[in-house]
Amino acid sequence: MYKKPVSALKAESQVLVSSNFISEIVNLKTGYLASKVYQDIKTTDESSETDKEIRERFRAFLESNNEQTMNIESIKQAAASGISHRLMYLRNGFPVLKNLMPWEVIYDYDDDIYNPRAAYYFFSKTDLLGNTKYFCDVYDTQFVTHFISDSGEYIQLGEPEPHLFYTVPIYPFLNNDTIQGQCDKVFDMIDAYDDSNSDFASEIKATRFAYLKIFGQLYTGRDEDGNEIDIIRYLRETGAFLFGVDDQGKPVGDASFLEKKLNHESIVALQTELKKHIYTQSDSIDLDNLIAMGSNTRIFTVKTALMRLETDASLTERFFRKALMKQFELFTTWLVTYFSFGEPEISMAMNNFNIEFNRVFPDDTDAIVQALGTLRNSMSLEDAYRYLGFEDAKGLAIRFKEELGATGGITAV
Repeated sequence: MYKKPVSALKAESQVLVSSNFISEIVNLKTGYLASKVYQDIKTTDESSETDKEIRERFRAFLESNNEQTMNIESIKQAAASGISHRLMYLRNGFPVLKNLMPWEVIYDYDDDIYNPRAAYYFFSKTDLLGNTKYFCDVYDTQFVTHFISDSGEYIQLGEPEPHLFYTVPIYPFLNNDTIQGQCDKVFDMIDAYDDSNSDFASEIKATRFAYLKIFGQLYTGRDEDGNEIDIIRYLRETGAFLFGVDDQGKPVGDASFLEKKLNHESIVALQTELKKHIYTQSDSIDLDNLIAMGSNTRIFTVKTALMRLETDASLTERFFRKALMKQFELFTTWLVTYFSFGEPEISMAMNNFNIEFNRVFPDDTDAIVQALGTLRNSMSLEDAYRYLGFEDAKGLAIRFKEELGATGGITAV
């Protein structure tokens, strides 16, 4: 996102600086939430050939569509815009997934966006000559109807075609219940941060730190032809300021410099405060700030900041589960249509469909070690492990004591 000059007069002199807050915040949440999303069909009867076939076909479906990468893109688009979409359609009888941009789909529904009456998919195509045509595919519960735009009016292309899913095969990935992106609430603060950087950089570029103040009339004399010497030429060549005197001998002019100083401390304070609110209001973490902190402070600050990020990610996860459940429902419809699976087998697959999200956030090992050393001076080793958030605190403490005894009190470095 790049800013424009606030006015045409400042276009040549103003330096425009755009921060990277939006990308950083969106990418952090995407990496934290979407790095490892696991889907499978669990069963208690491993010997069942029917169960085995359903699981194998589902895994083949995920692999052929590179669905793990598509999940990352869906969460990223939803985090940026509040919503993203996915379409499932059949190609040569096999289900294919396609991620759609946030602005390309409109749903027609009453209460449940995951079960709409219809979905309108707007898109465009540009040929090699640069000619662009605009289309709209309308999906209802049984058919897809193709339209093309002609002078702003959409004209139907051919007859409706059955899509064979018996429900609208476009479904949304929501970022939250208000369908807001991560940065929707902090755009004004980001603009203020960018403005402060832009204004400061513009002042430096323009070298306006010193202004020359002249009042009165400069005396420049005359050239060899008797003409008055131009003031700009005179100052450039002589660098001197000559003023006459009045009848009483007083100078009729003067020149001095006005020095302009920028309050750097105020700018830094403003930007620090803005950054803090930007990351807080967007439920994110300022990684640069964590790195700059001392180790003992950093480990607890990370845990506190992660609570905010985790709460936000958990909300997105619930909507993401609903979208993947809708996707699996469409997949099972394909199984019933093209294979000899009956209602009992499909019900079993639906009841045993499993989705797991594994959060990924790097541990600050150095901070953990230093904090552990500090805590051991005031509490037991087991309590120190537990306070730092280790799940098996008791087991870790016992293993440490056993290893310490085995090495005669000397730990390996």
